[in-house]
Amino acid sequence: MVSFNQPETMRENLLPGSLVYTGEQKMERPRIRVFDYNREEIIEKEVGDIREAHSFVGRDSVTWINIDGLHDVELIREIQDLFHIHPLVMEDVLSVGQRPKFEFQENYALAVIKSIGFNAETTQVDIEQMSFILGQGYVLTFQERPGDFFDSVRDRLRHSKGRIRSREADYLIYALIDAIVDSYYKIPESLNELIESIEARVLSKPESKDLEEIYHLKSQIVLLEKALWPLREMVDDMTKDESGLITDSMGPFLRDLYDHVVHLIDAVHTLRDITSNLQDLYMTTVSNDMNQVMKVLAVIATIFIPLTFIAGVFGMNFEFMPELKVKGAYYITLIVMVFVAILMAIYFKRKKWF
Repeated sequence: MVSFNQPETMRENLLPGSLVYTGEQKMERPRIRVFDYNREEIIEKEVGDIREAHSFVGRDSVTWINIDGLHDVELIREIQDLFHIHPLVMEDVLSVGQRPKFEFQENYALAVIKSIGFNAETTQVDIEQMSFILGQGYVLTFQERPGDFFDSVRDRLRHSKGRIRSREADYLIYALIDAIVDSYYKIPESLNELIESIEARVLSKPESKDLEEIYHLKSQIVLLEKALWPLREMVDDMTKDESGLITDSMGPFLRDLYDHVVHLIDAVHTLRDITSNLQDLYMTTVSNDMNQVMKVLAVIATIFIPLTFIAGVFGMNFEFMPELKVKGAYYITLIVMVFVAILMAIYFKRKKWF
């Protein structure tokens, strides 16, 4: 289960701005990659020292520094010192329970977003925090582990596709966030396929495990909603920059990104409604099946009521019962009972009670 709350127990008795990584170590050592580019050229390099990466900043270019692995607090502190980042901002980077947000500081801005993956085999939503720092001419990205959704952005940079190499750092951070948002679209599709398969089973032969799967999918959809709802506010905050980090020319792109987020929220909300309806369908189907069983049992019981009455009357042990001395009375009684049973069955059939 993914928690969106700050793990307070890890920060007890710590001063504000203390650098403590609240997640789990997901790689042996951090990895630092640099993309430094302008319209004419690009440098792609993996470095072992953050100071080497920092040396690219300040040139006539845009520098993208990606850090995989947040467990090395000393590295994070060095980044804080080199780029003059406020300790509270770096605290948010290391606190992986943050909700999506975009905050402007004096000379830079912090963005926090959730990268979301979905495992179709385990039907589990995997949520990882990703943080961005946008400064003058550079973008820092922080990830808990290697492997992300930025391959399309890297490909555009390498081959100078589109306008990305001719734009400033604000366009780069937009492109990175847009790549993450685009990756979200696969999740509702996968969830919808699972819902359709469960619905087919429920309509044919509902089982208790189907209800368990429905509740599980519903909990995963709730996680998605928690990750997506603040994202709309975050993108809206990006349009309210007065520091000059995000230029007016980014307006159309951010509005398009906002539309994508709203569309995703609507899709996930629809999935939650479908899941609730599927839960109701399961209960209704099970109830109908139970009603059919009860109807058959009621019909059988009703047929046997007069037969039981006849058997009860002639099963009394009174000494003076004239029918007991009638020759063939036993067979006559059996014939009457069979005739009554057939007659009642025909009547119930015409009434369409079974």
